[in-house]
Amino acid sequence: MSVLNAKCSVDGSHLNITWERAGGPYALCVQIAKNIEFTNTMRTFVIPDGTGISIDTGNGVWFFRVGSWYGTPQTGTVMWTAVYGPALVANPKMSVGIRPSPIAILHTQAIEKGLRIHTGCTTPYYIMADVCMDNTTIGASVSSTQYAYDAGRGYVDVVGLDYAHTYSIRIATFAEEPSKLPVDTIKPLAAGQILLSKRPARQLRKLESSVATTARADATLLKDIARQPKLSFPSHAEYLKYVSAKAKTSEEVRPNRVGP
Repeated sequence: MSVLNAKCSVDGSHLNITWERAGGPYALCVQIAKNIEFTNTMRTFVIPDGTGISIDTGNGVWFFRVGSWYGTPQTGTVMWTAVYGPALVANPKMSVGIRPSPIAILHTQAIEKGLRIHTGCTTPYYIMADVCMDNTTIGASVSSTQYAYDAGRGYVDVVGLDYAHTYSIRIATFAEEPSKLPVDTIKPLAAGQILLSKRPARQLRKLESSVATTARADATLLKDIARQPKLSFPSHAEYLKYVSAKAKTSEEVRPNRVGP
């Protein structure tokens, strides 16, 4: 975990959140909400590399957690701190509304160990995906988070899913300039889009080639015959199978030891 000792203080209408750094994630984000499961008035902000953030939250009691993006520029996992709070912000104005997503989900496709989210976008964008098993609330205590980048293919993949379960998934992207991580400003995510009862494709067993199957059958036949004190065959056809198997393994066949 790259974020340690997170703390918060209230300064007028602002919630000031600070932490210590240890390690280097790809990006950082801060999530706030009005309940400990982050299902009520949840807001997510991706921020420049640093050790703190000041958020004009609006009135109310707030909880927060800090996330570190670990992986590559294309995909990875968000590792969250513990949940901190509550912190009371006495702000006369209401919480700022969250903007709708600039990206639509056209349809989904089950893939092996994952779900492909088709957006049809030909311009790049980032997404964050909160994933939980068999649960429609997608609460903080039962969900995990990952991120992905679409360079313009028109889809992103949510990965690490098991066919034995169904999943609820919340997809969110930046409200503005979804292709860029913040450099000198705080970027809020737009409203998340929730997908329910999704399941990855069943994993297919790899079929062996006929060559591999035949080779294993020949090896088994030779092993069984080698256990016999004297070679004998119930039919000429079985003898020919033995000769063929021996020839494939480049071993010498001795017909004079073969019984009737």
